[in-house]
Amino acid sequence: MLCEIIRRATIEHTLPFYQRYVPPLIASISAPTAQEFATLAARLSEVPGIAAIEANISCPNIEEDGRAFAIEPVATARVIKALRQATSLPLWAKLTPNTSDVAAVAQAVEHEGGDAVVVGNTLLGMSIDIHSRRPRLGNIMGGLSGPAIKPIMLRMVYQCHKHVSIPIIGCGGISNAEDAITYLLAGASAVQVGTATFIQPQTMITLLDDLHHYCQQQGIRHISELTGALDDAPLLANSR
Repeated sequence: MLCEIIRRATIEHTLPFYQRYVPPLIASISAPTAQEFATLAARLSEVPGIAAIEANISCPNIEEDGRAFAIEPVATARVIKALRQATSLPLWAKLTPNTSDVAAVAQAVEHEGGDAVVVGNTLLGMSIDIHSRRPRLGNIMGGLSGPAIKPIMLRMVYQCHKHVSIPIIGCGGISNAEDAITYLLAGASAVQVGTATFIQPQTMITLLDDLHHYCQQQGIRHISELTGALDDAPLLANSR
């Protein structure tokens, strides 16, 4: 019942607020089962103005003892298949870094008809108060985001780019144009910015201005020229 109230409130109040703006509207959803993911996607498909659905499959999956769908390819394939059958909208899958083989998970998304992967969500971490000897987080463990996770996410974007042909949206620790460019070079077609905008709401304006200036300096006519343009051949040669 609570889930239905939240869905109704989102569709009736939250979505109209964002539909006033020019940028494409991406609806991000999460659910504890593949069927609930599909139900949400089907409902959103009826709402005008949504450009794509981002399925946060790094959330706990109660059908797999609470493990995230995106930890392994089989569960990933199952939920993406259900989502693909429920909606014709472009479908993005947000992956978790808490997996041993992110490229295999990305391949499962592509195989079941996903249109893009978002790499990725937060890393699982925890913090302890030494005076109370209690966890600082109410759930004991929680998601770590921000600059600390950027090297890990960059590596995962790079790995996914080598194994899938669908677009990759990179995120994790991006606070300026240089950060965004590194993700593009590693293989991302676009980026998401979260933590930095909480600290400075004008972050995106500055980032876009600086990105435009960089492209002018480099003689880049379209931002897509940067995607996967990392020159890694000398590094690979020297490692042999």
